[in-house]
Amino acid sequence: MQTVWNQSDEQDYWSKETLILNFTDGEDSQDLPDNVQNVVGPCRRSSNKRPLASIGSIGELETFSDIYLDGQTAGEPVAYHIERKNQTGDDPVKTVLRITPAVAGASIAFLLDVVRESPRYMVSDLGLNPVIPIPHRYAESLLLPIVRYRASSFWLFNNTESKATIDRDYQMAMAAIGRADPSPAKSAEKEGVPAK
Repeated sequence: MQTVWNQSDEQDYWSKETLILNFTDGEDSQDLPDNVQNVVGPCRRSSNKRPLASIGSIGELETFSDIYLDGQTAGEPVAYHIERKNQTGDDPVKTVLRITPAVAGASIAFLLDVVRESPRYMVSDLGLNPVIPIPHRYAESLLLPIVRYRASSFWLFNNTESKATIDRDYQMAMAAIGRADPSPAKSAEKEGVPAK
């Protein structure tokens, strides 16, 4: 999954998602989930889809009213900053959404487009049959050739007759990743073609 998601030209289309973050009175920051790999879109208010101004550094955010509002204060959040910092645990990077000024009064919901990390699977998942988050028509052409290639590099793999085919299929899959269209397949009726 990491190979498929990281090698495509548009690295977010397999895993892009819009988070809804609710800020309550006095709140000016929220930690994003650990599986967020990147923030790709502007932070915008859920109610009217109006984007907040993106601020490049934490210093600018903390002095926002002095720099951009001539010392005045805004009645609602107008700017945001994405802060990345170190943390302990499995994932050393923590991503934090910071807004300015803090929410005052009623809670406000914000929308934020993010890219999630690819999921990891274990042997215990085999019995559960989780849905693989990749469009079904690419499982054969992209996912399986890459999985077969990775498996064939294991030291116990000894099927030398199949190795050339596995290598060829892998090269074709890697060339196709950037051109793959992630949209779900459309039925013949939706395309205006009479069903057979």
